[in-house]
Amino acid sequence: MAAHLLGEKLGEDIVIINIKELSSVTDYVVIAGATSDRQIRTLSKGVQDGFITATTKNGEELEKVKPLSVEGERTGAWVLLDYGDVVIHIFIKSERERYDLEGLWADAPRVEFDESKADDTGTVDGNEASAPSN
Repeated sequence: MAAHLLGEKLGEDIVIINIKELSSVTDYVVIAGATSDRQIRTLSKGVQDGFITATTKNGEELEKVKPLSVEGERTGAWVLLDYGDVVIHIFIKSERERYDLEGLWADAPRVEFDESKADDTGTVDGNEASAPSN
């Protein structure tokens, strides 16, 4: 679901990495790029709002999920949203290249996602990495 929410707000080069076999900190890392600090804030707000208003395919409301931690919203070059099972990183291109999280987790499998499986209400598509469980 996080990747779909990022895609709806025009996040760039979205990657989902399954690190549950490699880390005890989280199960999935979602990485997205942005072209400006304003877009980073928009993407961050879009994800946070989406997790609060998410529904299942049957229209049932999911538990409202707020991040455990939000880092970097004031600086604007990199925002981290920690949802426990899912950690979302939103970067300006230069910061993404500098920290190279994709390279750090190069041995971890990538999770494919299809943006057509989530509508603009944030409907969960059943993907394991769709919604965090707090």
